Amino acid sequence: MFEQGSAFQTSLKLGESWKLEPRESPDFLVKTANGCFGLEVTQCQIGPRRRKSSQMREAESARQHWLNGVRADYEAQGGAKLNCKYWGDTTEEARAILIEALLTNDFTGPVEAKKLGSDGGARLLAFETPNTHWEMPVDRAGETSRDGSYLQRVIDEKAGKLEKYREACAEVRLLVVADQIYNSGRLLLEPDFQPDLRGFDAVYFFAYPRTVIPFYRIDF
Repeated sequence: MFEQGSAFQTSLKLGESWKLEPRESPDFLVKTANGCFGLEVTQCQIGPRRRKSSQMREAESARQHWLNGVRADYEAQGGAKLNCKYWGDTTEEARAILIEALLTNDFTGPVEAKKLGSDGGARLLAFETPNTHWEMPVDRAGETSRDGSYLQRVIDEKAGKLEKYREACAEVRLLVVADQIYNSGRLLLEPDFQPDLRGFDAVYFFAYPRTVIPFYRIDF
């Protein structure tokens, strides 16, 4: 479960012990040695937004869904478990070319990228492995943004539900996860960036899987 795993890893990186009690809204009631607080967990993605995720993340998900379908077809035809990286189009024609290339490859030679198709515009790098892993590297090699407004817009959105969160617990914190494995989550904050917490008692920015940056409300 994304929310629980993210909250658990955050507590470890902060060096704190959190007992997580799942809820509906916010996601958890967190008990610690010093008391308890409500915790809402969400994701941060760069680029233009749609209703639930960024356009970039939707495109990444669509490409991975296509590749998972290729894998299922290939394995259904007796294909071996592979570590497979594919660069190229995600069309029905590309699917047929990729499956044929995989089924006719004996995987006994040196591991090297192979060009696919009549124009050689697609590439394939695959080898047998005990654990199946298929990916499209184009979605994992983008530039990193340092635009803190992407974090701020997530805080702003969740702040609209803060009153409801406080019905469960007076103290409410927000955990925002940027999955940096994918281009859509490649966000790092400038050292002097300070978000408007919009009433949250704390906001944790988790640049997964590396670091957690905590921002705490300061009462004057």
